[in-house]
Amino acid sequence: MWNVRTARTRPTESEHETATVCSTVAFGDDRVGGESYKRVGTSGRPKPVGHGHTLMTETTLYDRLGGREGIEAVVDEFYDRLVADDELGPFFEDSDLEMLRRTQTDFLCEAAGGPESYDAAPVREAHLHVPFTATHVQRAIDILEEALAAFDVPDDDADEVVQAIAAYEADLLATPSDDDG
Repeated sequence: MWNVRTARTRPTESEHETATVCSTVAFGDDRVGGESYKRVGTSGRPKPVGHGHTLMTETTLYDRLGGREGIEAVVDEFYDRLVADDELGPFFEDSDLEMLRRTQTDFLCEAAGGPESYDAAPVREAHLHVPFTATHVQRAIDILEEALAAFDVPDDDADEVVQAIAAYEADLLATPSDDDG
């Protein structure tokens, strides 16, 4: 099974304030209909707070990862590490790495809430010929976590990326004989 990190801490008030300030700097002062909006309470509904306040909306995982460009950078790092890995590298010796990077980027962009669509072969079909074991898949997840950490992706966001892949564990481990009978 997947070894996903589960211990988490809540951000401190100063970390939350820093994130809010960084968000404001990155996205500017957004106004809707002449009013600024700030998310309040647990409903998530925006409430007008008067002029001079910035829009405080939730961002998607796609946005938090830096959009396609950010996800593409993580995927490139991930595949660089996979290919260099003694255990997993041999799986990629005769692979079209450009195509793999593109389709993995599309897959993660879509899974993260971006506008891209994964339109390659279904995960099961694409991996039936690859003799992965649970150990191989876990090693790939470890490498993915290393790639995400290299870009300082926060743990909660990294876990969401890992969970997007984890949902396909059975498909990654399927063999042609699983389809017989």
